[in-house]
Amino acid sequence: MLVAAVLGIVSTPVLWLLDGPDAGQLVGASVQAAAGVGALVWAWVQSASPSAAGARDAVVRTGQAEASGGVDGAYGNSAA
Repeated sequence: MLVAAVLGIVSTPVLWLLDGPDAGQLVGASVQAAAGVGALVWAWVQSASPSAAGARDAVVRTGQAEASGGVDGAYGNSAA
């Protein structure tokens, strides 16, 4: 998975830089590479944090649902 992410980050900037890049392509490649590396590091840090691994949703004391007003009929069509 890590190898695929790195290949995805590197592929487009490398293609831009192969054929004598101009200033815009150098800036674009640099920005895209920096954003990709930042996203990869962020994802790696998030997956390593203990709170992400132990997160659980909980529903407590929900009671019985009750509706009032609203729209009758399917797909928001009001009954005439």
